[in-house]
Amino acid sequence: MDKEFIEIHTKNGKPTGEKLLKSKIHKEGLFHATVHLWIFCCKDEILIQKRSKNKKINPGIWDVSVAGHIKYQEDFIDAVIRESIEETGVLINKNKLKKIGVFFNEEIYNNFIDREFHHTYIYNAERNKINLDFKNSEVDQLKFITYNEMKYLINNSNEYFIGSNKNYYKCVLEAINTSI
Repeated sequence: MDKEFIEIHTKNGKPTGEKLLKSKIHKEGLFHATVHLWIFCCKDEILIQKRSKNKKINPGIWDVSVAGHIKYQEDFIDAVIRESIEETGVLINKNKLKKIGVFFNEEIYNNFIDREFHHTYIYNAERNKINLDFKNSEVDQLKFITYNEMKYLINNSNEYFIGSNKNYYKCVLEAINTSI
C-alpha cells in the first residue's frame, strides 16, 4: 500500500503546502515535483539505468541516472542524495551538484496522468565510485553510454528515455557537454 506523501504544486510549479499520497496525486493528475540527476564521468561515460520490470510505470525502459519524487517537506538536495543512493548506490557530494533547471513533463497513462516538474541536476562523478553491478527492486541494470550514443538514442529510440520531451534531454546533453 502506498504510504508516500508528496506535495501538491500549482500549474506554475509552486508548492501549495498541501500533501497527498503519491498514488492519489497520480490518479487525480495533480502537479508535483520530482528530482532528476544525471551522473557522468566524462563525455564517453553518462550513466543510465534500466527501470525494473516490476515497476508499474515504464518497466524495463532505460532512462535518466536517477529520478524520484520529493517527499513531503523534503529538501530538493536531500531528495537528490537519497534517490542517488537508492537507485545507483552512488553517494554524491552536494557541493558538486549543478542544477540545470526545472522542466515540466506530462505523461498520460491508462489509469492516471503524471504531471511533474523535474528539478534537474548534473553530477560529475569519479568512475571508481560507480558500481555497474548495482541493482535493486527499482533498478535492473546500470550502464554507461557516450554523449553521441545518448544523442542518437534520444532522437531514434523508443526503448530509451521516458517521455516525449526531447528538448529536456537536449538541455541535459548540452549541460553535460559544457561541464566536461
